[in-house]
Amino acid sequence: MAAAPSEPCPASAAATAAPAPAEAASTTDHRLQREAAAQASDIPSQHTCSSHDQSVLRRRRDAVGDACGGSLSCQGDGGDVCAVPDAVPDKSAAPLSAASPAASLTAPGGNGGNGYVQGKSQPCPQHGLQEQHDAKLNLLTFHDVPPHLRFNPYIVTGYRPMSDFWGSLRSLFYLHNETVNIVTHGIPIVYILLVVPGLMPWSRLDPHGRFLAWCHLVGAVSPWVGSFVYHLFMNLQAGEQVYNRLLRLDMFGIWICQSFGALPMVTATVYCLPWNVRWLIIGSYCLLSLCGLYKAMTAWSPWDRRLSFALPWLSRLFLCVLRAFLGGGSPHNMLHLILQDGVSLVGGVVGAVYFPEKYFPGMVDYCLNSHNIMHVLTVAAVYSMHCATVQDLEWITSVDCKPAGPPWPPWSPWTGMILGTTSQTEL
Repeated sequence: MAAAPSEPCPASAAATAAPAPAEAASTTDHRLQREAAAQASDIPSQHTCSSHDQSVLRRRRDAVGDACGGSLSCQGDGGDVCAVPDAVPDKSAAPLSAASPAASLTAPGGNGGNGYVQGKSQPCPQHGLQEQHDAKLNLLTFHDVPPHLRFNPYIVTGYRPMSDFWGSLRSLFYLHNETVNIVTHGIPIVYILLVVPGLMPWSRLDPHGRFLAWCHLVGAVSPWVGSFVYHLFMNLQAGEQVYNRLLRLDMFGIWICQSFGALPMVTATVYCLPWNVRWLIIGSYCLLSLCGLYKAMTAWSPWDRRLSFALPWLSRLFLCVLRAFLGGGSPHNMLHLILQDGVSLVGGVVGAVYFPEKYFPGMVDYCLNSHNIMHVLTVAAVYSMHCATVQDLEWITSVDCKPAGPPWPPWSPWTGMILGTTSQTEL
């Protein structure tokens, strides 16, 4: 197909032309008709924006400068038909015949013989919402997304357009600025469900230990499930209310990890203490965890959400100090206990100060931004929690001291009877 020759935008040329005699208008009219007819024979109408068309558009734009509005856009059935903005002709210029090819070329909203559509048109995909199959070409900038998604001003590009459920699901298969967040928490879900149950010492655990092991499994997988769902569907077009529910789901998963996931560590620490002290410490931790849940579900700012888990975090720090002075729990997992909370704290600080994108805005939009780093660090923190929990469960099964008083949890003997490991006479 022969390339279209460069020529000034006819409508814009008519708009800037000074009033001329009838002879000059007739000459201009005939020239425009000949040029339009030549273009109509080279370029079929209603063709899509191929690489050839883009080069033609570029040459036309370079040739006429801003005469055609300075911009070219794409629209049509597939969002691909070339378009140029409206050009309002000067009323004093000589009118063109409606039957001539030049009239169809310059009529507002018309479809000229050269395939370029003029008139009020949909903007290019990068400036508006398009079909989901064009999502790869439809990533938005920070100022294009709704206000509730503008929580990090230093992530400039790579935002997905607002979409329905299936559109969000399809975003798993192309790159955007949430891809790393989704993948880093999606892989741990698969690994924990398929691998971690086989690493637990089930055969050596009593009903009490099995309960703690299940608490660990639920607590280990819950933050990744909530985070995966939140990051994958945060661009749902249902509005800010649905977004806030997804955010609360993410926070709820973190809370389960902080409460149920930490219960084996708390129990092992006080396992050999008198029963009243043991119950007091475990009950206090559960109460502080419930306070954290309330604060997490009612928080309306990033800092409030981060600080909602401060009390459980301080409680675990106190239990680490208690282990160092009084014993309790495996003597070999102190490093993992420090790492599980220390690494997560570093991740929270990195996310709070927007490092490094604050100093390199727009350069780490897709990878290595603060939220990506925080995700990787929290995975490392939960790995340390898993190592510490397994060692504590092994310690509970082999320790000589037997806790006096009511069992913990109170329903563990009944659980053992249901599983066939405890007789009714032992209750």
